[in-house]
Amino acid sequence: MESGPVYDSLTNNYSRAACKSQQTHRVDVERWKSRKQRKRGVYVSRLNKPFVYKQQKKKRTLVKKPSKASEDHSPSQYINAADSTVYVVVPAHSATEQADSDNAAKRLR
Repeated sequence: MESGPVYDSLTNNYSRAACKSQQTHRVDVERWKSRKQRKRGVYVSRLNKPFVYKQQKKKRTLVKKPSKASEDHSPSQYINAADSTVYVVVPAHSATEQADSDNAAKRLR
């Protein structure tokens, strides 16, 4: 066995480290136990006050209120499909448009 100041200081440091790790493990285990007990207490503890089922004394009926949005609009703002006529304008084919479409068709072939 070596005995010297370096050896003694190393053994002291090692023993302190081992002791410290045991203490922290013990503290961690105690924290875990207390956490578990607190959680168990939440589920097991009785209710202090009786739970009251509240019911309404007077029954309510659903009443539709007129919306403000419908009052703001007048019927003249809407287009009546029966009274209106829709015109479709077909543009005349130009020569350049026909040539462009022919060129595109040739490229795809």
